[in-house]
Amino acid sequence: MISFSAAKFSIDENRNKTGLLVGLTGIIINCLIFALELFSGIATGSTTLMADAFHNLIDSITAVLTVITFLVVRKPADSKHPFGFGRVEYLCSLFSGLFLLGIGAFFARSSFEKILHPSTVQFSVLAFSMMMIAMLLKLTYSLLNRKYARKISSPTLTAAFLDALGDVFVLTVAALSIFFTKLTGITVDGFLGLAVSGFILFSGYSVIKRAVSSLVGKAPDPAIAEMITAAMTKAPFVIGVHDLELHDYGPEKVIASIHVEVPAHIPLVKAHEVTSRTELDMKQQGVDLVIHIDPVISQDSGKELS
Repeated sequence: MISFSAAKFSIDENRNKTGLLVGLTGIIINCLIFALELFSGIATGSTTLMADAFHNLIDSITAVLTVITFLVVRKPADSKHPFGFGRVEYLCSLFSGLFLLGIGAFFARSSFEKILHPSTVQFSVLAFSMMMIAMLLKLTYSLLNRKYARKISSPTLTAAFLDALGDVFVLTVAALSIFFTKLTGITVDGFLGLAVSGFILFSGYSVIKRAVSSLVGKAPDPAIAEMITAAMTKAPFVIGVHDLELHDYGPEKVIASIHVEVPAHIPLVKAHEVTSRTELDMKQQGVDLVIHIDPVISQDSGKELS
């Protein structure tokens, strides 16, 4: 039986700790918003606040999924999963995208019903204050996700950022509609809600599209391909490269193979020394590179070994 060796991906503990801390922060913030909105909803009899309270309870479950994702991703590769668990992040972002679509569709339906059957929106200082606090907390969590999603290139945190940003828009629309109705007596929350639901649906579609593209096998990043090609063409003895292949096994987990052409008269030991040195350099750049040496009969003696 053929056994597969596990890929020697380096586990970035700082990256995983960052993802775990952001996920845990999301659990705390969403649970706090749930408690605030549920209390004010019961106190004022606002069904809107109570509905949004349970929406945030679901968001806390999504944050739990983020924590689980980074716990799984940190596991080292094994014989059954020789390329590690990095693609779990793509699965998590896929589920988050589906969740965004569900929220957007639900909010669109509710908004459309409010347009067809408008109801009087009651103004309450307590409810309005709770909405402002919830909005600030959600905005803080959204910006936190955006900051670290960019820092560690995480599709999971990117999806969480878009989800939280959608919640900020929902709360903003609810607050503005209540305030506008108090001043004018005109109900506009249904129309504003449709606009926000459109944004949420588009965000969900974008997250799902990126996740599915990564899972199916999207085109390699040109920057990584150029980096590998440049490193090989600068290496001693190498006179050409071809058949570069890149495989994405999660954020910052790339396996690549390339054929390099060297003069046929160069000793195999020296050619192997050059390619091994390049493989080590690429590993430090986050690429697990395998180099195949192709001897080429040529008058060109190649570059001198430094």
